[in-house]
Amino acid sequence: MSHSTAANAEADARQSQITITILSRSRGRAHVMWNITGDYYKSEARQDFWGEASLWVVLALTAFLPLISNAHAVMEFVRAISSY
Repeated sequence: MSHSTAANAEADARQSQITITILSRSRGRAHVMWNITGDYYKSEARQDFWGEASLWVVLALTAFLPLISNAHAVMEFVRAISSY
């Protein structure tokens, strides 16, 4: 084995060790994040859901009522011009 090949092998070994260290640390962080997310869904998300659902219904009705009014106006317009 030549000197450059041994140096390359050593560099590859260091790189793989660094990669393994980073991956093991990131798995630990992901596990902690998963626990935080789980706690949120168990407690806060249920309370927030009903408030957000109520707000969504109000916004949907607010957007839907003008559409009904416009549809009625279009039907009246079509009825008015169809008599000519």
